[in-house]
Amino acid sequence: MDCCEEENLQPEISLQEHTNQPQPSYSQPENDSTKQPQFQQPPPIEIPPAAAAAVTGIPVQNPLEAHGNWTTGLFDCMEDPENAIETFFFPCCTFGEVAEIVDDGETSCCLAALLYLIIMNCSLPPCILSCGFRSMLRKKFGLVESPLPDWAVHLFFEPCALCQEYRELKNRGLDPSLGWNKIKKQQQQQGQVAMAPPPTQTMKSHDEVVDECC
Repeated sequence: MDCCEEENLQPEISLQEHTNQPQPSYSQPENDSTKQPQFQQPPPIEIPPAAAAAVTGIPVQNPLEAHGNWTTGLFDCMEDPENAIETFFFPCCTFGEVAEIVDDGETSCCLAALLYLIIMNCSLPPCILSCGFRSMLRKKFGLVESPLPDWAVHLFFEPCALCQEYRELKNRGLDPSLGWNKIKKQQQQQGQVAMAPPPTQTMKSHDEVVDECC
């Protein structure tokens, strides 16, 4: 009886051992299609100031020129000898021409020259008037305050400062001798030419081409 019981228990023990053995784990392969594609954001496109101005119609100042230098030095008066002579004898005329362009025609040349003469006749330094327009010119084109503060440049080197400002406007396409009205008219004409549509082209027949050649 004992032998039979032992024989019956052996398959049960072997079955338990078989069930207690660790079962191999089968991992399901990842489906690549379930992964979300990762898109990298493209770098921002930098638009040049000139192109931005052409698209929007608004002049954009170049950041590289935000603190630019003057096109000529303070003592380069002889680069424009005609203006140097005029400024030496009639500084009021040079100041009036410069002031009219810098102020976009709000201050006329005659009025600015008259105010300059009145200050000189009152034995006052004309720099109290002219240094303000130098500051306006610098802000207009983003120029550095060099070699001295604006008031000091006009106080100690008044004729040279006027000549430098005159040359700066002239080198930037704003000739003070023309006056604000003529400069504005030229700018309008240049804008109309730039915005003019191209001429229409028509196809000519064979007979017309033969007649022109004959």
